[in-house]
Amino acid sequence: MIYRMMLVDDDVPMLSYLEQLLPWDELGLRITSSACSSVQALRLFKEKDPQLVITDIGLPQMDGVELAMEMKKINPDVRIIFLTCHEDFSYARKAVQISADDYLIKDELTSGKLKESVLKAVSHLDEMTSRLEQLSDRIEIQRHKNLLKQSFMKQILSGDDSDSVKQLGLRIGTVWKKNDFLMALGIFDYASFAARYSFKDLPLIRFALYNIAENLALGIDGMSVFQDEEGTILLIYNYEKNLAVNACERFGRYIDQVHRAVQQYIQVRIRVVVSNPFQGVKSIGSIHSRLKQYDSDLYYDSVSSAVMQDWKPTEWLRTPHMTTGVRASFVAAAREGNPQLILELFDKSLVEMKESRVSPSRGRSECSQMIRMIEFELGYQGESESFHYYFLHTGRIEETLKLIHMRIEHVMGPTANSAMMFSKTPRLKVIEEYVIEHISENITTVTMASHLFLNPNYFSRYFKKLSGMNFTDYVHSLKMDIAAQMIKNDAGKIEVISMKLGYSDRTYFSKVFKKYNGVTPSEYRH
Repeated sequence: MIYRMMLVDDDVPMLSYLEQLLPWDELGLRITSSACSSVQALRLFKEKDPQLVITDIGLPQMDGVELAMEMKKINPDVRIIFLTCHEDFSYARKAVQISADDYLIKDELTSGKLKESVLKAVSHLDEMTSRLEQLSDRIEIQRHKNLLKQSFMKQILSGDDSDSVKQLGLRIGTVWKKNDFLMALGIFDYASFAARYSFKDLPLIRFALYNIAENLALGIDGMSVFQDEEGTILLIYNYEKNLAVNACERFGRYIDQVHRAVQQYIQVRIRVVVSNPFQGVKSIGSIHSRLKQYDSDLYYDSVSSAVMQDWKPTEWLRTPHMTTGVRASFVAAAREGNPQLILELFDKSLVEMKESRVSPSRGRSECSQMIRMIEFELGYQGESESFHYYFLHTGRIEETLKLIHMRIEHVMGPTANSAMMFSKTPRLKVIEEYVIEHISENITTVTMASHLFLNPNYFSRYFKKLSGMNFTDYVHSLKMDIAAQMIKNDAGKIEVISMKLGYSDRTYFSKVFKKYNGVTPSEYRH
């Protein structure tokens, strides 16, 4: 297999020397990009997605160690080899901390030493590729069985324990002969996942979690493992009461094994909520619903494992919490370029939500909207939807805060300015593209604000400040420019052009056209 490689050095002759130093293709590598600065390197890294980076440490603006850390945020599996002109222990120590493959002194660099380091990195890449291929093959093999298991589980959760469902259970190897049950839900900690993996890895890691739980269940009579569409693991233990065996303790030991194995093998955390003992297959659906609600109610508690016991559903406050003043404080902090203040505001808001017993879903939603507002305020154009998916699925307040800190650091970190440029153009471009894409529709402030996940009142004020006109005038102006071109090019009857641009009333269309072009559509055509 051929892996993509990047070279980074502000010394152009050194780049040429490295390109010629080894027969890269024979080593299974292809140089897809070279960069003379950290800014250029980070941009090319996002475009070319190299799997191995050989970089100088002594780069201007951002040194090689800082550059490598930014690259690791984007792709935690990238392999790094450092080059430096001087032997500096502090750099070497940092290189070890970010799991670099090697740290080489330029003055002592030979083709043999570089080849040894490169082969070590390629070996790691081969190993990782092999693991992913094996996992992908196993996913394909399991897919059919998993579909049957999902169908079986959906019917059981709906309370259906008919003979046909029992037959489906037999087909997938799930036979519950006893009347006593325990159930647990195992749920991703998305902050730990996002710190190590990218969104495209989610299906593989979900499968790995399921596979670990299922393998550990082998040999435990009555233990069944399922996984829902969101990746949550459903563990069901069917047992017979026996004074010699404590079923709760046995189930607890199994859950502890799953906890440890998940952290060891895929290096993510999970949280687990466990039911009390219950009886009968028909109870599984109601217990499952209660467990999900119980897990939600633990949002403000710092627990990774909990047993439902005598829990009663919490009464949450579901009205909006963040006031206009609070939102204005966030916006002001973003405009100042003050990430520390933004983080303090989030910390304070979440503490207040906890004290006020604000609904977890309401709290996450308001924080997500605030992050989107900050991204929009800064003109951030990077990928956003995967982060907000993680964010809205966080199950504990600490997990939410970690993701907030990661996001603000990413959006407002040392390399963010080059990507954002803090200019109006990217923000207006997003809006203009949406209007043009939906040119035949009646696009209102509410429509546009909803698309941008912003409060309509905030969007109206913001747009006026950004463009100097209100949004309705902007839409009419844009549509009338297009109308003028269509009329000029004789693109059909005035009525047809009117309809294509979202104006069902020909008279109103003519009135708006004259306002922006000085003449009626008919006069403009002639």
